[in-house]
Amino acid sequence: MNQERLSTSPLDRPRAVAPYLLRICLAFILLMAALFGAGAWWSRNEAIEDRAVAAADLARAGAHQMGRVIDMADIMLIQLRDTAVSTDWRDPDAVATAQARLERIVDRLPYVFRLFIIDAGGRVRASSMKDFPSDVTAADRDYFITQRDADAGLVISTRLRSKATGEPIFVLSRRVSAEDDSFLGIVSISFEISAFGSFYETIGGDIEPAFQLIGPDMTILVSQPPLPLGAEAAVRAELRSRMLEAGSGSLTYTSKDGVERVWSYRKVGEHPLYVSAGFATDAILAAWSSEALLFFILGIAALTGLSLLSFVAVQRARGEDSARLQLMDANKQLERRVRQRTAALEETNNRLQSAVDSLEAQTERLNILNRSATSLAAELDLERLVQAVTDAGVTLTGAAFGAFFYNLRDERGESYTLYTLSGAPREAFAKFPMPRNTAVFGPTFRGDAVVRSGDITKDPRYGKKAPYRGMPEGHLPVRSYLAVPVVSRSGEVLGGLFFGHSKPDMFTEATEHLMTGIAAQAAIGIDNARLYQAAQREITDRTQTEQRLAALLGEKTEMLKEIHHRVRNNLQVIASLLNLEIGRIADRDARAQLATVGQRIDAIARVHEQLYTSDSFSRIDLRAHLEQMAAGLRELYKGAVSATITVDAEPLRCDLETAIPLGLIVNELIINSLKHAFPEGQTGTIRVGLQRSEADEDVHLTVGDDGVGMSQTATGESGSPDGGRGGGLGQTMIAALVQQIDAEMEIMEGPGTKVLIRMPQGRFKA
Repeated sequence: MNQERLSTSPLDRPRAVAPYLLRICLAFILLMAALFGAGAWWSRNEAIEDRAVAAADLARAGAHQMGRVIDMADIMLIQLRDTAVSTDWRDPDAVATAQARLERIVDRLPYVFRLFIIDAGGRVRASSMKDFPSDVTAADRDYFITQRDADAGLVISTRLRSKATGEPIFVLSRRVSAEDDSFLGIVSISFEISAFGSFYETIGGDIEPAFQLIGPDMTILVSQPPLPLGAEAAVRAELRSRMLEAGSGSLTYTSKDGVERVWSYRKVGEHPLYVSAGFATDAILAAWSSEALLFFILGIAALTGLSLLSFVAVQRARGEDSARLQLMDANKQLERRVRQRTAALEETNNRLQSAVDSLEAQTERLNILNRSATSLAAELDLERLVQAVTDAGVTLTGAAFGAFFYNLRDERGESYTLYTLSGAPREAFAKFPMPRNTAVFGPTFRGDAVVRSGDITKDPRYGKKAPYRGMPEGHLPVRSYLAVPVVSRSGEVLGGLFFGHSKPDMFTEATEHLMTGIAAQAAIGIDNARLYQAAQREITDRTQTEQRLAALLGEKTEMLKEIHHRVRNNLQVIASLLNLEIGRIADRDARAQLATVGQRIDAIARVHEQLYTSDSFSRIDLRAHLEQMAAGLRELYKGAVSATITVDAEPLRCDLETAIPLGLIVNELIINSLKHAFPEGQTGTIRVGLQRSEADEDVHLTVGDDGVGMSQTATGESGSPDGGRGGGLGQTMIAALVQQIDAEMEIMEGPGTKVLIRMPQGRFKA
């Protein structure tokens, strides 16, 4: 009766939900509006941050590209410096060659505007620009003055105007010094600023980026978009200070064109140049506004829908409040019936809980067994593996402690026993000797069977062997005992798992079967670990062998270099002795013959010089060899014969057995043309060619001139055709050398003389 009255009292009735729901809906609508506003502001900041990251990526890419250009230009300057030092500026041909080389280099490089070689007085000695004004001097340029005063290495100038063209440029230069470090001049490369601007124009996106290349004096060398007319080229103070503090960074400021941008800058390697990239803030916010407008419209629609849903929910809540009062009485009756059923279910639940506890314990053991199997299969470190087996065994059996005694063999094949412990400190076993082959331990170490005892102290096998007659004094108390042998697939006993507990009858038959499975998994894991260790030792041995072979190869390489170097030096000594002998001989013909022999020795020496200065000791670069030979003969006969020697050869390589005969043949033919093709100061050209022929699959060597030609055929019927041209020992040696390299020779006339030698392609490699 009292419960009936309490259930109908006002305190026991539920409160109306509708007013609270209305307040919650209004608060949620305001919260959503605030979240939309915060999201829009966050989106704005995120858009600016994304563009800052994009600007940093562009600045990094621009700095990398500019670094490559500067490094390439520095390599060119070093090569030009060598050209400036090695060129005889009194020789018009040498000056023309240097001029032509500068023009060829500029044609291949898109950013280079001009190349210059400038003497100590500031006068341009060679330029890649044709018809360069002769009255233009670099003596007043800052970079020239800097290099003149001291060797400043690679110097990058400020923004300049070309004196020849008026184009905006900046210049890279290096000093040219004599052997005594005296100033000989400079070599310089001028870069056309418009070329970099054109490159930056090609980098675009949904928002066009801006780029600036900033020079050593913190002035703008290149700007895309270009600076307004009359704008100051110096960078802003805030950017200058940031650049001097750090090689890279980002900041927002207003550019020279009045546009606020998000800028990122990066230093170009170790050079005093910076590349900056930026995006206009107005363009970023314009793109963000387009996205934000869509989200704003969606937000208004969502808030409107939410308001409507809130109204509907409040109306439904008012109806539910009324229905809830009606349901409450029915709920009271239901609760009484539920309590009655609950009491019956609790009794059933207690019976089920004991079954669940048993299943959970079994499941836990299975989980441990599964984890152990997985870890043992993957573990290759033997020490960790046996420790994991011991820990898992203690957990699965419920033992107080466990040990794994296992056998190992060292590198000499000798065996020894180690052990791991779990559940007890190592100090508890440290003072006791290793288990002996007693009646209790013997079956385990022999791999005969599993030993399980509910109370080992009452086992008939216990305490039969001196001196302890059981457990030694201080040993951990053991009543329950379980020992499982670990046997490999080959039948070898790897060790034994031993578990103990101070209480009796702790290990069951199920525990024994479980540990037998663990022992089998441990045996597989130990076999795998041993195989892995053996493989590691083999890999180490192979690595050491490869290192020894590499060292021997290096010694062989150095020895071959030394051999070729000494052969070349010995040949030069022989040539020098011949030259001394020539100076003592009065007979003109004998002197000529000895000079010819000296030239042949020099041709052989060049082959060995090619070998010890190249990366390959088995093959000669024929193009470089022929060019070197032509240059040497041109220098030797300079002043005596007014003929030029040109070489047009494919990049072919051949071995030493082919290179020496081929070099002697070319040497003989060129000297023959120099001596006989251009009498009485006649000028002309001697052409040397080496190409692969697609028609007959041979390599063709040609040596020809446009001189007076031969009056007889090359059959050698008169002994000395054309008054001594091609006859005698030289022709005999050429014929023998042609035969030595399995080649065929053909002599053609008119105009001049041309010798064609066909050689099998098998002797050559590209």
